Amino acid sequence: MAGYDSQFTIPNLGLLFYIFAAHILLAPFVLLLHCVGNKFPKVKPVSQKAYRYLFWGGSIRFFTESYLDSCTFAFMNLKALDWES
Repeated sequence: MAGYDSQFTIPNLGLLFYIFAAHILLAPFVLLLHCVGNKFPKVKPVSQKAYRYLFWGGSIRFFTESYLDSCTFAFMNLKALDWES
């Protein structure tokens, strides 16, 4: 839409892809830990720690990383843009 192709986005999204995949795989695990934590109190701290990571620390890190990567790719595309045409 802006008149230039994003040549750096797809190859450099490795870390974001892995963080996103980890969140998708961790969500059912947290649900399972929550169900098990209600029956076994020794599992409750692990369940709470995984819950806090998934819904607070991990998601905030994911959105911060994706925002910073998007800004970096935008600046790299501006540097590689053909200004003559």
